[in-house]
Amino acid sequence: MGKKEFSKIRRHLGKTQNRLAQLLGVSLKAMQSFEQGWRKIPVYIERQVLFLLAMKKSAPKKVKACW
Repeated sequence: MGKKEFSKIRRHLGKTQNRLAQLLGVSLKAMQSFEQGWRKIPVYIERQVLFLLAMKKSAPKKVKACW
């Protein structure tokens, strides 16, 4: 996963760098480094981000009550 794709996914999730860093258990500085390309994105971070993306896509839409 490249830095542009990582940033695009974060924005699609609607998370700030700080909030996504908290969710992933990394520092804000690490998150900034991933997005700037200064630090390689570890595989476990990629996996967690893709999991969050999949969960967002599969989240049920609001359903109207039948009554």
